Order: sequence, then C-alpha cells, then structure tokens
Amino acid sequence: MKKIIKSKLLILFILAIISIGLIACGSTNNDNSTSIPSTSTTNTTNTSTSYIYVGSSKSDKYHLPSCTWAEKIKSSNLVEFTSKEDADSKGYQPCKVCKP
Repeated sequence: MKKIIKSKLLILFILAIISIGLIACGSTNNDNSTSIPSTSTTNTTNTSTSYIYVGSSKSDKYHLPSCTWAEKIKSSNLVEFTSKEDADSKGYQPCKVCKP
C-alpha cells in the first residue's frame, strides 16, 4: 500500500516539475510585439499602405510576411516593400527560405 502511495506522489511531483518548466520556458507567452501584419499597415494619417514584402534594417534580405525569418524581425527594424523591384532597388535580396 505504501509503495502505491509513494508511486502516485512521485508521478504528481514529476508532473508538477514539468508544468513549472513549461511555464518558465514561456509556453504561455502571448507577446505579439514581434509579429508582422499580414497585408497592410496604417500610417498616422489613417490611410492604408499596402505592402507585399518585408525586410529588416539589420539585414539585406526581403521576405514574404509569412516567412519564418520575417516573423523574427523586430517591429523597430521592419522595412516594408511594395514590390520586388522596390526591395531590389534598395539593395535587398530575396530570402532563400520563402523565395519571394
């Protein structure tokens, strides 16, 4: 009987440790500060500026907004392009992952 109780306590302890680890790793983090709008952004005059590609001021690559690498761009470094030609003219090259 004591072995069963000890086994159940051990299982509960392990589950508690796993839960604490998941919380500490940020699995419940809802911070969207680095997310990129999917198709448009609004400027201060309340008109919509449409863009198709995004890049970072810290890089020379441009991406589709849905690209894994684009999602990692901080909003403070976000550069928006309306076309491939726009990105090319500013010295950016296409990402080899999303292949815009």
